[in-house]
Amino acid sequence: MILCVIFVWCAMLAVSSISAQAQAAQADCEPLYKTFLDNRKGPDLDKYKTALTAGNDYLAKCSGLDEEIKTYVTKQIPKISETVRTTELVNRFNAAVPTKNWDEAFSSGKELIASNHSASLDVMIVLASIGYTNAMADPPIDKFNSDSLAYAKTVIQKLNEGTTSESFGLYQFAYKTKICPDGKPNTMSWMNYFIGRITYSRLNQKKEAVPYLYAAHKSGCELKNDSEIYRLIGAWYIDNAVKLNTARAAKIKAAGDQETEETKADEALLSGYLDRGIDAYARAYSSANSTNSQAYKDALHKRLEGLFDSRHDGNHDGIDKFVAGVMNNPFPDPATPVKPVVEPPAAAQILPAAAATTPKKP
Repeated sequence: MILCVIFVWCAMLAVSSISAQAQAAQADCEPLYKTFLDNRKGPDLDKYKTALTAGNDYLAKCSGLDEEIKTYVTKQIPKISETVRTTELVNRFNAAVPTKNWDEAFSSGKELIASNHSASLDVMIVLASIGYTNAMADPPIDKFNSDSLAYAKTVIQKLNEGTTSESFGLYQFAYKTKICPDGKPNTMSWMNYFIGRITYSRLNQKKEAVPYLYAAHKSGCELKNDSEIYRLIGAWYIDNAVKLNTARAAKIKAAGDQETEETKADEALLSGYLDRGIDAYARAYSSANSTNSQAYKDALHKRLEGLFDSRHDGNHDGIDKFVAGVMNNPFPDPATPVKPVVEPPAAAQILPAAAATTPKKP
């Protein structure tokens, strides 16, 4: 009988102890859950982190109390964790770009793109711009070239597919501007320009670069009449003319220092390339503005004089007139074949019979 009483008393103590523990747990868990609810929607990073900590503590200490609450918190934790991770990436990116911390901008930007962030298009535009900025630096930094080319091409693809943006880029690399309020064509132009410049100048693939440079001109707002686009395409024409002239000279020598029908055809095509080059350099000189140095402008004019001399037997008197009118005509598409220019034979100078006699003195 005594043992029975003791057993009942012990059982009552155990129940009382468990009840006390449950009450204590309940007292701890309610504030944790409230903290979780109050902070789960942020919007700032500290609130999300507070919610994440409270939620994890709740699951560790209170998962046996309320199955419905446990299920809810369990589902929300991964979402909040991803929000924290993404917000930290955004903060890193937002701190890196204005301060020109390019490595950090690429590191955080790539992760944002990989996570399919809503601003991925803008991030790609920024990274393409950073790559170009570094490639054209003095001295050039080429470590971002491949990424810059890839992102620029992806931006063009996405814009063609209809993806849009509020600002078309971010910070110093936003292409919706006061001058170009329609950011899409301006962005398309700049992305083509980045591809063209890096491919032309850093990869030395001029033939592959020229179509991108021309596309930058065609779709451009800020780059519609960019002097460097004209100059680079002009230089490419002249490179082709030099190669053609070298090959032509070798053919003449092989023919015993005699012109042949083939070398005459080469000469006509050479004149066509020179005309294209002159047109491009004249546009480059005409488009040079206050952002270009006087030395740059002088070099363009000197180059133009040399090309005129080559094309017109040492005469460059018509340069100024040609430059004045060149922008009245559309810029030829480099993808169109260069047409040979066959010079007409010199007209025979026949003296009229009446003028052949010596005039009589009055």
